[in-house]
This record gives sequence, structure tokens and C-alpha cells, in this order.
Amino acid sequence: MKNFNSFKALLTVIAGSALILFSGSNNFSGEFKISKSLQSILNVTQPDSKVKVWVEFTDKGEDAVQLLGTPSNLLTQRSLDRRAKVKPAGSLVDITDVPLNSDYISI
Repeated sequence: MKNFNSFKALLTVIAGSALILFSGSNNFSGEFKISKSLQSILNVTQPDSKVKVWVEFTDKGEDAVQLLGTPSNLLTQRSLDRRAKVKPAGSLVDITDVPLNSDYISI
């Protein structure tokens, strides 16, 4: 039974890894600016149509590290208290909490 559980765990890890690798995400490479799945959608969409996409920025600006050093500048105290229940004190915020630099999104 112990070997079966080990095999089951290994199979779960392999299946999960395959799912991540073949999901069409390009998070791990800077090769594509637009994912293949988004390009497929854009190829069949009218030019004046709106398409909702999720954009991930890997660079949040020069002051990102400074902002991470002061969590209260990024989140409310209530949010910090909630996170403190499940995260270590030094890991309450991460780069996803830092707002985008306004230079990146100004028109």
C-alpha cells in the first residue's frame, strides 16, 4: 500500500507538471510577447473588437523594492492582519502587491 501511495503521488506530480508545461502559458520564457492562444483569438477577431486579456508585468519600476520594505504603504492594516494569520511576518507582501509604475501605463 505504501508503494501505491508513492506511485500515486509521483503520478500526480508528473501530471501537474505536464499540465503546467503544456498549458500554453509563456510565463517561463521571454520568447513570446503574445501567447499562442491569444494570437489564435486575435487572428479570428475583428480589428475593432475588444478582447479581455491578463497581462503580467515582470518589472514594477525602480521603487518596487522600497515599496516592499513598507507593507503598510501597499495594503490596509486589515489586509496585513489577515495575511499575518497564514504567512510569515517577513512575507506578508510580494511583487504582485506593488502597483505598476505610472510611466508604464500612461497614454
